[in-house]
Amino acid sequence: MKWFKHLSDSHNDPDLSVAWDKFGDAGIIVFWVTMEMYAKEFEHLDKKGDGFLKIGLKNYRRTLRKTFIKVESILNFYQKKSRIFFKIEGDYILFKIPKFIELSDNYSRLRDFRKKHNDNKMITPRLHPEVEVEVEEDKEVKKDVNYCQEVFNYWNSKKINIHRVLTEKIKSKINKRFKEHSPEEIKKAIDNYYTVLTNDKYYFKYKWTLENFLGRAGGLPQFVDGSDPLNNFLKNKGESQLFIKKSKPTLPKFNEDKDFVCSHCLRIKHKTELHFDEKGRKLCKFCFGKIPVNKESKEKISNVVAGLSNNMGVK
Repeated sequence: MKWFKHLSDSHNDPDLSVAWDKFGDAGIIVFWVTMEMYAKEFEHLDKKGDGFLKIGLKNYRRTLRKTFIKVESILNFYQKKSRIFFKIEGDYILFKIPKFIELSDNYSRLRDFRKKHNDNKMITPRLHPEVEVEVEEDKEVKKDVNYCQEVFNYWNSKKINIHRVLTEKIKSKINKRFKEHSPEEIKKAIDNYYTVLTNDKYYFKYKWTLENFLGRAGGLPQFVDGSDPLNNFLKNKGESQLFIKKSKPTLPKFNEDKDFVCSHCLRIKHKTELHFDEKGRKLCKFCFGKIPVNKESKEKISNVVAGLSNNMGVK
């Protein structure tokens, strides 16, 4: 089969939309690559058999460039939806796609019709499908032109740098951005750029032309919502980040009459745990037990402890 129909609205197909949400881009890739490989081998389909078409499993996996565990889960999804039936037999994977002939080109349909009626005349491909494709392409071109004009007019409405004519260079820049962003996303980026230019709380004030705004790496990509431009271009953002002060830890409540701070571990302890070292520093019971004390120092410590305890009223 030379080709099969791919409708321009295929991405809105309910089953494909669900697969897209569930499996990501792989859900779409597996579907259309399977359709293409099935179409390529469609002429070898034995219609008197069970309707399954045989494709080399190794070649199929290599073409998809995905882990087969994921591919198999996607195929199982489409099988439950009765879109693609499959089974694995040794080194081959077999596919059956119901109503696939409805998507086939007129050449393939005419060939099947003449085989069925024993008509051996030369099969001449009809050009009507190709004409249909050209019409669809023309519609897409008109659609792109309308979107280009829409973005162009929106830019001029902001009066940043007004352009009189939508040139081919500007069209080319807009169409290039359409590969990554929708018209609405581009217009929102223009809004963000306009806000940054006209508001005093932002430091960026360089006025680009539309062509430069779309073409520069520091242009549109920096002003789409995903880049957070309304925060990144703030004047005081850099300064506030340089002088962030570390907050002081909140200390537990200290009662001067009942508590003291251990000179060693710096923790607040109750005075019932109060001890002193030979220099008269306050220690908690735990820290006092860890510090080695020689015999000569014991008397000095005892005298210091006795004196300080009497003065503090600790018994």
